[in-house]
Amino acid sequence: ITSGFGGGKGVATALGGLLAFDWVLTAIAAVAHVLARRFSGYVSLASVFMVWTVPLAQAVGLLTGWRTTGGVAVTAALAALITLRHASNFGRIRAGTESRHGQRTPTNSTTDST
Repeated sequence: ITSGFGGGKGVATALGGLLAFDWVLTAIAAVAHVLARRFSGYVSLASVFMVWTVPLAQAVGLLTGWRTTGGVAVTAALAALITLRHASNFGRIRAGTESRHGQRTPTNSTTDST
């Protein structure tokens, strides 16, 4: 069931798995996504930023003693995979053709809207 969405299922699945693993890391990731989307306007960029905050937060937690369990390598590998899957989005961002959050994607309609 995709509810008509063209993307985001992999990131949503990763976030759901993270929620089952650790709700605090999920909250950190969700806040990172909201902030990145707000400042950049790009959902794809925010999603990649979000997944990289998880291994970073885990590493900081291990170094500071806040966390006692690892998993940094696993979450970094998942973040790398998600980053690779977003390569075409980064190309569209560089080209200026990626739509921003809240914008409608351009259509090829030739009808006049006046």
